[in-house]
Amino acid sequence: MGDSARTTVQALERLQYLELYLWPNFTCARSNDDYIVSVLLMLNEKHEQGLQSSMWQMFSNDFGELFDDAIGLMIRIMQDEVCETVLDAWTVRSIVVRFLVACFSSIETACVRDACMPLVGVSLWHHVTPIVRDRSMEGVAQLRKFWKHESKKWTVSAKVSEAEAVRRTRDRDFVPSLVRDLLRC
Repeated sequence: MGDSARTTVQALERLQYLELYLWPNFTCARSNDDYIVSVLLMLNEKHEQGLQSSMWQMFSNDFGELFDDAIGLMIRIMQDEVCETVLDAWTVRSIVVRFLVACFSSIETACVRDACMPLVGVSLWHHVTPIVRDRSMEGVAQLRKFWKHESKKWTVSAKVSEAEAVRRTRDRDFVPSLVRDLLRC
């Protein structure tokens, strides 16, 4: 982001643009990609200014919707789908990645933790070869127990709704796909 854009974002932060306009008018169904990026930009600015303690308070109930929208936006970009923003895909990638950094830096906040943890749970072990996975779990009974429980979820996934199966797959595959996407580019 250039200096003039950064100055503009800082000015909007001083005017409490996020608190007074963006968030009160945010609805998942109505928000387009530009709107989501605007919210993420303002959150990133708060994070950079060290305002983490106050930045999550307004989201207590609705943070999951914003987080899902941000992840969905990033997935569309990674899959080279049309991203309906005035910014280029690289700029949007960087904004979403900075947002994820801010989220994982505040993992102690309940609404953030609830949204982030499915992305980094035991299900990530699906992306590790069985030999490496078994070797890594040797002597760690609790991890092996969690893995068996997770594996059962995937074998009985036919019993869950299609929407739930898509969400589980998205959560499981997001971080590995993000890393591959960032390394590829």
